[in-house]
Amino acid sequence: MDAKRKAILAAIGGFSFFSIGDAAFKHLGATLSSPAICFYTAAFSLVFLFLFAWRQGGLSAHLRTNHLRIHLVRGAIVFSHASLGIVAFSALPMATVYSMFFLAPFLIALLAIRFLGEKATRAHWAAILVGFSGILIVLRPGLVPLSPPVLAGLAAAILFSISCVIVRHIRAGNDSPICFAFYVQIMILAGAFVLMTIQGIEIPNGPEILFLMLAGAMTTLGNMFLARAYLLAPSAGVAPFHYVQILWAVALGALFFGDFPDLWTGIGAALIIGAGLFLIRVESGKPIP
Repeated sequence: MDAKRKAILAAIGGFSFFSIGDAAFKHLGATLSSPAICFYTAAFSLVFLFLFAWRQGGLSAHLRTNHLRIHLVRGAIVFSHASLGIVAFSALPMATVYSMFFLAPFLIALLAIRFLGEKATRAHWAAILVGFSGILIVLRPGLVPLSPPVLAGLAAAILFSISCVIVRHIRAGNDSPICFAFYVQIMILAGAFVLMTIQGIEIPNGPEILFLMLAGAMTTLGNMFLARAYLLAPSAGVAPFHYVQILWAVALGALFFGDFPDLWTGIGAALIIGAGLFLIRVESGKPIP
């Protein structure tokens, strides 16, 4: 099997693992607070990361970095993104939350133009405009109340985009995928612990521990598979498979939570995905038919 096919399979696997983890978050949100879910998931993720690192030469070999402060700042941002994402998943259908998260490519493009000096063409702006039109159709402000979970989902999408721009900023270094994942989980663990001590320590029961382990394993596997995909293929070849998550959202939401996306969500999601794929094509330098 050639590198391109391996990258595609790794990307599909990575995004699929993340979707299963998100379904576990949604289930856990009914009984545990967001800080508790973040804390225990990060703890299990770190256990899995230690195992991966041990099989690949030991943890110390993967933690060398010249960007420690940036990794820690990114970790704090990802903690905020994860906490808000759990709030959104707990209250909204998965397809609706993913529609908001799919704003990330457009937000990343805007942030890269502003902070990384990347240039934007008319095609970039057209894709961004269509993408934001799609989210307006999904949310229908003025007709549907902008509830706290919706605002949490939108804020999570913004924070996720910022974390991705930070990765773009430091990806030219020699930091390993485990390094990126490790410092993020450390900051999630620390931030969640602080909030848990304020709100009260929650001890999960047996079934909850199993779901927390599942979420930790899926998060770790998702990170590892995606890192593998990006090592085998350029970003433009991996990014389109992000949209496989909408299929998982519909399937998992219907099967386990009784959630079925309405017509407006479907139309808006289709616009967002189409504009996202167009934007990815533009950024890859391929001609537009």
